[in-house]
Amino acid sequence: MKRLYIALLLSTTCLINAMAQATLQTSDAITGFSAIPQETTYVHYNAPLLLTGEYLYYKLYCLDTQTKQATSISKIGYVELIGSDLKTVFKHKLLLKDGVGAGDFFVPPSLPSGNYKLLGYTQWMTNSAKKNFFQQDISLINPYVENQSAILAPKVASSQTINDLENTMPPVPSETKSSLVALELSSKQYGTRNLVSASLSSLINENGYGNYSISVRKVDEISGIPNRIQAAFDGAVNAENGKNKPNIGTLIALPELRGELISGKVMRNGSPVPNKEIAFSIPGGNYLFEIAETDASGTFYINLDNTYDQTHAYAQVLDPEAASYEVLFFQAPSVATKTLDFYQFTLQKSDQEKLLKRSIYNQVENGYFTVKTDSVLPAPMVERFYGKPSVSYNLDDYTRFPTIRETLLEVIDNAWVKNVGDGKSIFQVRAQDNSFDINALPLVLVDGVYIQDHNDFVDYNARKVQRVHILKDQYYFGSKVYQGVLDFETIKNDYENLVYKDYVKKVELFKPQPQKDYYKPIYTLDNEDKTKRIPDFRNQLLWMPNVRMHTSEVAFTFYTSDNVGTYVVEVEGFTDSGTPVSISESFVVKE
Repeated sequence: MKRLYIALLLSTTCLINAMAQATLQTSDAITGFSAIPQETTYVHYNAPLLLTGEYLYYKLYCLDTQTKQATSISKIGYVELIGSDLKTVFKHKLLLKDGVGAGDFFVPPSLPSGNYKLLGYTQWMTNSAKKNFFQQDISLINPYVENQSAILAPKVASSQTINDLENTMPPVPSETKSSLVALELSSKQYGTRNLVSASLSSLINENGYGNYSISVRKVDEISGIPNRIQAAFDGAVNAENGKNKPNIGTLIALPELRGELISGKVMRNGSPVPNKEIAFSIPGGNYLFEIAETDASGTFYINLDNTYDQTHAYAQVLDPEAASYEVLFFQAPSVATKTLDFYQFTLQKSDQEKLLKRSIYNQVENGYFTVKTDSVLPAPMVERFYGKPSVSYNLDDYTRFPTIRETLLEVIDNAWVKNVGDGKSIFQVRAQDNSFDINALPLVLVDGVYIQDHNDFVDYNARKVQRVHILKDQYYFGSKVYQGVLDFETIKNDYENLVYKDYVKKVELFKPQPQKDYYKPIYTLDNEDKTKRIPDFRNQLLWMPNVRMHTSEVAFTFYTSDNVGTYVVEVEGFTDSGTPVSISESFVVKE
């Protein structure tokens, strides 16, 4: 029923130029809008205080405010860091699978010390009349700059002493329990570079099954840091369904229901152009290709439901006079930030030695970054949008010819180049049953880039082409009928470097964060020679954002570092039924 209402909403709205927004035009559209539940978010992040050169790790949980379970609406989430000057430090886009997504941010030396706000939301949530989006304070210290005015303590009044103003050492976090999930450690005390064995177990049958994230980090020794957990956690759990009440003409943000929603407008001579098709290509060996059509207001939108590796795409209007059109793309959504209240962290004199030690350890860790790198998981291979080709040719298996024209003539069956006069040539493909429609052209792609003028490729150097994939039968894409598909794959997947037509617009993509396997050292006898000379002063011992508990117990391990002190293991997340879980255990590392 929810999807039916969304379909009704999308079919009865008029897209306009903003982010992916729509104007409600009918009472049926208002009904559809009102029927879709609101969402709320919670972000588990590793630390409320970070130094330059450290990482902010986070996981976004997106919940349906009605069921309190993982959302089935948005497939994209956003995490944003805002400075007290209300300027965005970073905005990340996350692919949400089962309502969750994760990412990280390296604190650069260009970022000044100060107080910041971490936000989490979806595009659909920007319609909310209530503050259901996640917001929590984070303080940053850049020890390498002279100006620390944003975090310095105020001058001491004559009637006060230094001790009156300084906060005491923060206490060791109290260990928290859950009636559904238990966290157990193999010990409460370890030496340096020792193996820690731990487990999560469901206490009541399957009631503890759910989606969790685990952070193991040294307890912060710097005083006065912002409170990290409880208020935001309670806010996500108790959020209400509260969208703004719409009327006909109300502007709304559309939900990203199928994946990334990329939208824009086609203009010509300053006016929007309706019913015009756009070819959209994310190039490469694992390319994505879409054709979208503008609506009555000249707006188009493209749903990307697959991951990709590239940071840019190419768009072109499908028209013989393509150069006379302008293609505009809209920006990603944001939430209102003018009403944000920022925590005022102040650095105390008593923290000087602690800060110096932490900064030195941090510099040592970054000095060995190349041997402690995270692994970025590549985007999975995507099946060609047209399905399985009728036939594929690896040109290394045949005699090489200089041009594509000659290669099709000498090597490729049922595909050829035809001269049509005035120095023009076109590709042709014969159907599976040997029938042929002389008026229908094939859809031609090179590394995913749409070839609108076949003359651009017929005499291309065939020695740079690795494979040719052919679909022989008619193919329907958008409103067009193509007589087959000719899909060329270059050896280096670099044909995009030759895209020089003025009607082809290069678009920088706001791509989702990549999935990663985060670095974990292994100290065993087998690799002792490789690791004993490498210093290890990590204060973040483990970050596991994707812990899916679907058995009675989940075991995990990690190694301590040479950074002695008290550490805390934090586990946060939600059960499959929507019950929040937040548990922690502390342990000590001694020399």
